[in-house]
Amino acid sequence: MLLETAPRGTAVLRVSAVDRDSGANGRVSYRFTARTQAAYGHLFSVDSSTGDVRLLTEARRLEQAEYVLGVVAEDGGVQAAASGVSVSIVVVDVNEHAPVITVNAADVRSAPYT
Repeated sequence: MLLETAPRGTAVLRVSAVDRDSGANGRVSYRFTARTQAAYGHLFSVDSSTGDVRLLTEARRLEQAEYVLGVVAEDGGVQAAASGVSVSIVVVDVNEHAPVITVNAADVRSAPYT
């Protein structure tokens, strides 16, 4: 869930993967799938070391109510092994309030019937 008031740079979520291998084979890095990068790489980024998905713009500039991002975790082995996950980010509208009408009876003036 992402509030529409979130500023640029906000960490939206963190993906985390564990690889029980040792050395480079156990070192995990993160990236978006090619499709996600092409579609949403200008709106979101993923930190290759931490898996933090961050907002690259102010949330109020986002045009969709929900974004589904594909994130890949890959080890550092010679024959890299990878796993992927889809994460959903829902943008919550917090500034759209319906107008409220208040009537103060003391201010109402009567008009003659015509």
